Amino acid sequence: PQADSTPQLHPLTGLPPLGTWVKGWPWYFKPERVLTTLIAEWEQSPPAWVVVFPRLIAAGEPGIRHLLDIVERRYQLAFTIERVHFHGEAQVWQLAERGGQAAP
Repeated sequence: PQADSTPQLHPLTGLPPLGTWVKGWPWYFKPERVLTTLIAEWEQSPPAWVVVFPRLIAAGEPGIRHLLDIVERRYQLAFTIERVHFHGEAQVWQLAERGGQAAP
């Protein structure tokens, strides 16, 4: 129905966002509270899964870079989907677990 598939991931998978959810476009990060809220929520209760569309990263900079840094530190690449319509490759990252605890 929508040309933009990312908002549809939640209803299609039956996994609603845990807290604040925002798309990666730069205008969403303009209010300072958006990024600080997301980082604080991810620190307290990190999402189990994060979907990254590498082809769209540049369009979300600089704000998205802070969240991608967290993904690179705390998550492991679980699998990729070669082509998602209008988005290119999708990387699906899973929160890394160590002894039942989330990786630091």
